[in-house]
Amino acid sequence: LRSFHALLDAHPGFRRDHALTMHVELPFQKYDSPERRSDFYLRLEERLAGLAGVTGVGLVNVLPMDWNDRATRLTDEARRNALEAEMPIVRTRTVSDHYFRTMEIPLLRARSFDSRDNFSSPRVVVVSERLAQQLWPDGNALGKRVRIIGDTICREVVGVGADTRHNPNMPGSPLQPTVHLPVRHQSPRR
Repeated sequence: LRSFHALLDAHPGFRRDHALTMHVELPFQKYDSPERRSDFYLRLEERLAGLAGVTGVGLVNVLPMDWNDRATRLTDEARRNALEAEMPIVRTRTVSDHYFRTMEIPLLRARSFDSRDNFSSPRVVVVSERLAQQLWPDGNALGKRVRIIGDTICREVVGVGADTRHNPNMPGSPLQPTVHLPVRHQSPRR
C-alpha cells in the first residue's frame, strides 16, 4: 500500500490531469515514407487543436510512464570514438512542436522544435536536463552535437527540457536521460 501511495504522490515531471491520449497506427502500405507519415501526424495535430475545448495537442511516439522504454545509446561529437559500452543509455522520444507546452514540461534552455526543423534542415534534438548534466557537466549543452548509436549523422542540441519519469513502477528511481527528436525528422508511430 505504501508503494502504491508513493506512485500516486510522485511527480512525473509532466501534466497528467485533463489529458486524453490515443494510439494511432498508420498502414505502412499507404504511408510508406517518413515524409508521408510525418505529414499525416502534423495534419492530425492541427485538426485536433482546432476542436472545441481543446487547449493543446502534442504528439509523442512513446507516452511518458508507458511501459515501452525505447532506449538506445548516444555519444557526443567530442567523444565520437567512445566504445559503445562507454556511451550513456538514453530514452528516445519523437515529439511534435507543441509537445512540451501541451504536457507542461518546462524548457529550461533555448527552444522547442518548430517549422524550421523539417526533413531538409540540419538534424536537431532537445535533451533532458539529466542528459545535459551527464554529457556536459559544465552546463553548456546548447550547440553541442550528439550521435545516436546506429545513426550516421550528428544532431545539434537546440534545447534542454526538464526531466520526466519513464517507468511507472518506480517512483523513487533515478530520472533517465532522454533525447527528444522532432517529428519532422522522424515519424512517430503513436
